[in-house]
Amino acid sequence: MAVLLPNRDQKKIEKVDGEILPLIPVRNMVPFPGVEFPVIFGRTKSVNALMHAFDKDEEESLVVVAAQKESGIDKPEPEDIYSVGVVCRVEHVVRVDGTVHASFTGIARVKLEEYLDDEEFLKVKTSAFPTKIENKREVKVVVDHMLSLVRKAFNLGKGFDPEVLQKLSSGEKVNLVQLTDQISFALGASVADKQSLLETESLDGRIKKVSEQLSHEIKVLKLDQ
Repeated sequence: MAVLLPNRDQKKIEKVDGEILPLIPVRNMVPFPGVEFPVIFGRTKSVNALMHAFDKDEEESLVVVAAQKESGIDKPEPEDIYSVGVVCRVEHVVRVDGTVHASFTGIARVKLEEYLDDEEFLKVKTSAFPTKIENKREVKVVVDHMLSLVRKAFNLGKGFDPEVLQKLSSGEKVNLVQLTDQISFALGASVADKQSLLETESLDGRIKKVSEQLSHEIKVLKLDQ
């Protein structure tokens, strides 16, 4: 597998920088760019934010998804929500037995700069928070270690998104930033630890943290065998 080290995805950054978008706080999970994930909705403001975005054209169906610090808070205030989240595109919305199910695709990580609350739903002004790739030589050193740990964890029974496994076996170039985020999403870490990954600005720093978590999970998997 060959890796691609993009400096920045300028189009994505331009799309989200300075935007005011509906905000959806989520419990017990952390979103990542490049990952598709489902959410089940119950809170009125979150449903309103979702439907406001989904009623627009596909390219404009954008929301900010950010993790809550404590899952037990039913009406989170800005201080209850992590200050780094992900701009996501709403892919599907389905109502089932009185609940709303939706799927999202993460587009870009952002900082939540200013909260705007109206009666219907929360909104937030964003600023771009791109991944920094400062030392390409260091990245290439640590990525090989991370990918070897992914293979070990998979062979021990850990589940990964099929897209991750396909990229590992592909001879084509892959976006290393996106691959690292997809692996991060699959980790069995706590919300706080996954949020730390999301907030890590440098790619080599994020890869090192992912490798540390994978090493821990491999030890647990070995003990369970």
